Amino acid sequence: ARDLFRESLEYGASETGLAGLGDCLWELREIELDEVLEYYEAALAMDPTYQWAERQKGWRLLEVNRAEDALALFEAVLDETPWDENARAGVLEAQKALGDYEAAILQADRGLAETPDSAYFLNQRTDAVYHLGRYHQTIRDADRLIEGFPDSAAGYVWRARAMMMLGQAEDALAFLKTSEEVLGADPFLIYWRAWLLLEDGRTAKAADQIERNIARDETVDAFDYELQAKIELERGDLAAARRAVDGALSRDGRLPFTVY
Repeated sequence: ARDLFRESLEYGASETGLAGLGDCLWELREIELDEVLEYYEAALAMDPTYQWAERQKGWRLLEVNRAEDALALFEAVLDETPWDENARAGVLEAQKALGDYEAAILQADRGLAETPDSAYFLNQRTDAVYHLGRYHQTIRDADRLIEGFPDSAAGYVWRARAMMMLGQAEDALAFLKTSEEVLGADPFLIYWRAWLLLEDGRTAKAADQIERNIARDETVDAFDYELQAKIELERGDLAAARRAVDGALSRDGRLPFTVY
């Protein structure tokens, strides 16, 4: 995509070409934040109404933990186009990053009022409710996710996480195990099963679970390796932890915990 955007600019500058190239260079970790913002600004100079570039600025700011700046930007876009689901999602994500989960719930509810069948907004609402410590309500929302989107692992994971927080570790882990019979070997489900096993002090079983994801070389991501590093650190196997850290950094060199 990067090469094609570059080629398009040889035929003449365009807002989509500039913003697209900047976006690809950022995703490929070839430029820093100030540089990708310059690409978006150049695109907006050509077309001030090109909201895709404006929203992308917000998402990049969120990635580098500038949530207040991102929130202001997304709110400005949403004020101009109240039907913009991407901008509403940006507001919601920025509010979560700032720890304002009550406001995030309101945004999720507005999103659900506009698009009642949105898995995204229901999932985000469940996330916010969980982080407010409302675990029984989390289970109710998780059950809505499972009912509406039975092929997605999100609802099963939120339910298990809430059960863990309610002191129901055995039931939570058993629930995830049976959920795999429905979903198959879903990488997201396996990741959180490993995470909850680690939280419950079962490091050997946690290691076995995350290794199932690591073994799938084609789908493993930086977070799988990061969790493996945490597990191996807990077990005291520093050599294995370092290998896992290297695996994570080879996929994303910006993960704060992995760098740390």
